[in-house]
Parts: sequence; C-alpha cells; structure tokens
Amino acid sequence: MEKILVIGKGAREHALSYCLLKKGHRVYVAPGNAGMKEGMHLCPEIESDFENIKKFIEKENIKYVIVGPEEPLVKGIKDYLKDSCFVFGPFKKEAILEGEKAYAKEFMAEFGIPTARFEVFDDYKKAHEYVEKKGTPLVVKASGLAAGKGSIVCKTKEEAHDAIKKIMEEKIFGDAGNLCVIEDFLKGIEMSVIIAVAGDEYLPFLTSQDHKPVFDNDEGPNTGGMGAYAPCPFVSEFLFEEIEEKIIKRTIKGMASRGFEYQGFLYFGLMLTDEGPFMLEYNVRMGDPEGEVLLYLLETDLFEIIIFSREFKLGKLRKLEFKEGFATYVVLASKGYPGKYDKGKLIEGWEKVDTENRKVFFAGVKEKEGKLYTDGGRVMGVLGYGKTLKESIKNAYEGVSLVKFEGMHYRTDIGKKGLTK
Repeated sequence: MEKILVIGKGAREHALSYCLLKKGHRVYVAPGNAGMKEGMHLCPEIESDFENIKKFIEKENIKYVIVGPEEPLVKGIKDYLKDSCFVFGPFKKEAILEGEKAYAKEFMAEFGIPTARFEVFDDYKKAHEYVEKKGTPLVVKASGLAAGKGSIVCKTKEEAHDAIKKIMEEKIFGDAGNLCVIEDFLKGIEMSVIIAVAGDEYLPFLTSQDHKPVFDNDEGPNTGGMGAYAPCPFVSEFLFEEIEEKIIKRTIKGMASRGFEYQGFLYFGLMLTDEGPFMLEYNVRMGDPEGEVLLYLLETDLFEIIIFSREFKLGKLRKLEFKEGFATYVVLASKGYPGKYDKGKLIEGWEKVDTENRKVFFAGVKEKEGKLYTDGGRVMGVLGYGKTLKESIKNAYEGVSLVKFEGMHYRTDIGKKGLTK
C-alpha cells in the first residue's frame, strides 16, 4: 500500500484525504486539523516548512504528495521535492498562472483565450487616472496571491479609487498589490471547471459553482468561498464543448508553447456571458469549496489519477467517473469573516451531521479536552448529497441546523442559482 501525503489544513485537504481513504490508501496530512478523524495520520508539527516536509517524506518513505493550497506551489515546493517524491501539482514556473494575475491575463491574451479587456499597473497614480478615463463598472485585482479575496468589483469610480488605494497604497494584501490588474466588468453567470492535467492530456471533473461574497444574494465582500454545488444543471453538452475548444484546449496548447510539463489540478474560473464563456482566473490546485463537492462525488480512485499523471498517461483513464446526483456544500464561518473574527468558540452538534447523504469537512478548528473549538474564518462545512440538486440542498441545510457555535454565519442560498437557471 502506497503512502500519500496531503499538504494543507483546510476543508479541501480534509476532502482530499477522505477521498483517498475511501479507496483504502494510507494518508498523511501535514499539518491537518483536529476535525480530521476518519483515520488519516495528522502531522501537526510539520506545518508548511519545505525542509521539514522533505525530512518527513524521506523518513516515512512517502513517494506521493498532493498539495492543497496555492502558496506552497507558487513558492516552489515541487521543485524542492522533485528528487524525493512525485508532487501532484505544478512547478514554480507553472504556478505563476495563479501566482501573478497580470501574467495570467497576458497569457490568455496571447493564446486567444476569451477574457475581459484589461490593463496592468505598477503605479497607483496611473491606475487612478485610468479609472477616471475609463469609467465604471470595473474589477480591480491585486496581481499576487490574496487568499481568494484580492478581486474587488467596483460599481462606481469612488469604489474603484478606494480599491486601488487599499491594494496599491495601503497594501492590505502585502506585496500581492505591487501590481494591479484593472479589467472590464463582465455580466453573466460565474462557474468553475477543474481538470486533471498531465502535459497535453487532461480529464475534466464535473462543473461546479462557487459562492464568493459573504452574504446572501452575492452581497458583501469576497471570501475564499461560502459554499458550492456540483454539477451545474445549466451547462449543456454543447456549452461544455465550447468551453473546451475556446478555453481549456487553448490553455493546454499555450502551456506547451511555454515549455510547461504541467501535472496536477488546473482550475478555470469562468463567466458565462451573452457572448459566450470568458476566463476570469486560473488556480493551480483543486478549488475550495468546489473540491469538497467534486471529490465527494468522484468515484474514480484519485490515486490512479496521480499515478497516470506521473507517467504522462492520463488519457489511459479515458474519463473520470462520478456518483450520479448532486452535492451541495455550505460553509460555516466565524462572525466577522472575511474581516476580523473571534476564535475559541465551542462547536456543538457536529457529531450528528454525518449520514449516508451528509458529510462534514473541517477547516479552522482546534481540539481541547476532546471538544472542538473555532480557530479560523471558515470553520467547517456541511455537504448534502441528493439525486436532485433540490434534495442535496435540503440535506445540506438539515445538517447545518444540527451545528451550533457562537457567531456562526452561513449563506442560506447556496445552490439557489442552479435551481433557477
């Protein structure tokens, strides 16, 4: 039995390790979190230090690593570990597709991938001048990593100027705001497509839809994601073929021309407009919270995907198999998230959630004297499965109703857009 190390500590990593455990694999998680109780081996002392990870995998003779979050990939963990194990994820030069939005936008433009018109700025004064000349609505983005919160939709010039000030002058996202991307606002339906890639071969997961804003009806600031569902009922076979031809295949071709030998998950954030599908952003890893629903529904052994990717023979799998039906996932967050929030609130009722049609995934939690307490912005999430989207939503919210902690916040409309399109 091969050992597999999952790097990360959130609900996505909980879902990755749970997905592998279901198929009988021996799974280690570094650092993991206290809510991961299905039998994975937690390594809280390792955290994300590359040298410690390398020592650990060599000591335990671990030959396969899956990286959950983007930061280790952008910093080059695959490059660092390449002589010790196979990392299912991109090299540093490939991870720039997520690490620098300016690079990604220029990549899209070069290879004819439909995307909103944009300009890149390294001078905040010129960015302000552009807003005055261009007008609104606009989207202002920090070019670097900002934990999913660096994209700000601006309906007025005042909002756009404020976004530039926060990103480039006040540096609320640190060095991620050294470059700023300002792009046209696209009107449409947002959705996600995630694929497994190995060189010029790829296999798509089901379509999914994230819910970024913190409040119902897409109100409030963007978060890392407040919930997701899969698959999207409004994506026809014809539409998916268009997405493949205009976006996925052109991306694969573009990566090859740049000398990439990409092995790992690749996420396409899309906007479905009246003019067709447009690219918003790339992520170089499994989405979160999309990963929770996709991995729950996945019936193909994830380890097989990793093995075939390592050999650049992903096409041998032909296609990924999924459980029929739908999954809806609702994030339970701390009051104040994505801003400041309290920690250390007792979580009650979570033990009652898991059933044949429900699953809890933990993120920001810690354990004290056998009880779980909040320890992050996104604390946990509840997944509901059903033969229909409506049934999966019902099951998810029934699970949510069992959980309680002080200041618990969640959206009440996850999946609603799938019912009305």
